[in-house]
Formats: sequence, structure tokens, C-alpha cells
Amino acid sequence: MFAALELPFLPTYNDFQFKVKHKLNDKNELTIIGLGALDQFELNTKANQTVEQRYILKYLPVNEQWNYTLGAVYKRYRENGYNSLILSHNYLNNKAFKHINNVQDSAKTFDYSSQEQEVKLRYETVTNLPAGFKLGYGASAEYAKYTNSTFNIVANKAFTDTLLYYTSLNMFHYGSYVQLSNKLFNQSLTLSTGLRIDGTNYSSAMNNPFNHVSPRLSASYQLSNKISLNASSGRYFQRPPYTAMGFRDNNQQLVNQQNGLSYITADHLVAGLEYLPNEQSSISLEGFIKSTRTTPTQ
Repeated sequence: MFAALELPFLPTYNDFQFKVKHKLNDKNELTIIGLGALDQFELNTKANQTVEQRYILKYLPVNEQWNYTLGAVYKRYRENGYNSLILSHNYLNNKAFKHINNVQDSAKTFDYSSQEQEVKLRYETVTNLPAGFKLGYGASAEYAKYTNSTFNIVANKAFTDTLLYYTSLNMFHYGSYVQLSNKLFNQSLTLSTGLRIDGTNYSSAMNNPFNHVSPRLSASYQLSNKISLNASSGRYFQRPPYTAMGFRDNNQQLVNQQNGLSYITADHLVAGLEYLPNEQSSISLEGFIKSTRTTPTQ
């Protein structure tokens, strides 16, 4: 279609996903999930009749990106709840390059390659307590690796400059949570409260999980069999992007590791209505207030 429209770029998107669930016995089950994508972005050099087409072909690089996520969930049921062990691995590979005059045999003026991968292990347990209470808690550990290699020739009428950049970063992230919920007034009102802590060994500003405590509270009231009123509030700590955490100067020093880069703090307040016309459909109307704070780099 893009070629027929004479657009100067030709994207191709490929996706896959699968899920296998196996019941080992009455108390144990194993679920394996996988999904991924392959995105290829080529230049349509034949579409060069107009000024706009030639301009796009001049600056637009060729881009290739693929990613996947594989995970396994082992769940063991108990009389009053269940335990879960989750292991997953995700990988993102992103490449972009540009040849002189878009001739493949000519030298490159731009060559970019980055990879992000994460291996995550998480344990969770849910227990049904007396008086209708439900208690859930768990812990997680994560290994992450980020690399970036960039070559870029910047040229104008005054000068030509060459940028060479490389960084590699290995990190461990960790966290834990606890959540308590109950249904009251003939199960018309559901209340839930929880707490989460997060940390990473990236820097001294981020390694103490008790400095990143996230309280959460939510309530849901059934106005009728199909309509419910929902509200929630909570604090969330989000890690900065790997591009910021892995940035190095000319001396290969991690710049933001030394200047106090920390988690992004976000406070959320959400309220809304939910309507269930049938078992397969849900219509909701929500409003929210979000306050975000972050530590700027210096």
C-alpha cells in the first residue's frame, strides 16, 4: 500500500503471540506465555519525484526493531489461597542507519544500535483470611542490561563533526508489596489498601527501598448489578529511562549516577463510574488528577 501511494518509506510489521496452560494436577498448574514483534522500515528510493519526497529520503534512516517477551507462571493452590512464581525475560533490539545518498555500498553517515533486556523473578502469595479479608504479598528481583552504540556524522556549511558514543549498563532492581482487601455490606463495597517498596543498585540515591514507599488505597461500591462507583489513590515510583541512567560523558563516567538522579514520583487520584451491559463488555467514565515530581539532572 505504501509503495502504491508513492510514499518514500515502506514499513513492515510482524507480530506473534502464544499461550500454553497446563494443569499438572489438582493443585498445580503451569502457564507459558510469549509475544514479540519484528518491525522493518525500508526506504522507497523510487518515490523521489517531488521536493517533499526527496527531502524525506535525504534525512530518514533505515530502521529495524524487534522485541520479544517470554514468561512462565507456576501456580500452586491451597485450601485458603495460592502461591505463584513468575519468571520472565524481555528483549528489545533497535537499529537505525543511513548511507550516503541511500546507496548501500557507500559509507554510513549514521549508525545507531541499542539493546535493552530484563530478567524478572517474582513470588506472590494470596491468602483468604477469616471475616472475608484477603491478604496478598510478594517480592521481586530483576536483572537489567542496557547498551547503546552511536556513530553520527553531523555536517553543514561551516564544519563537519563526528560523534562516537558507547555505553553499557548492568543493574539489579528489587521490590516488595503487601495488599489487604475485603468486601462489606453484602459484598456491595470492596475496600483495598496496600504498600509497595522499590529499589535499585544503580546509585546511593536509589538503592534504599524504604526511601521509595508507595501507599495505595481503592474502593468500589456496587450501585446496582451493572453499575459501580470506583475510586483509588496511590503513589508510584517509576525508574528513569535507561537512556538517562546509562548516559556517559567523554571520560566514560555515568553522569547521572553522581548528580542525584532518582525515581520519578507520581501521585494519582482517580474516580469514575463503570457500567457492565453484559459479561463480555464494560463501559467506564473516569476522571483523574496526577501530580508528578522528578529529580532533574544537573
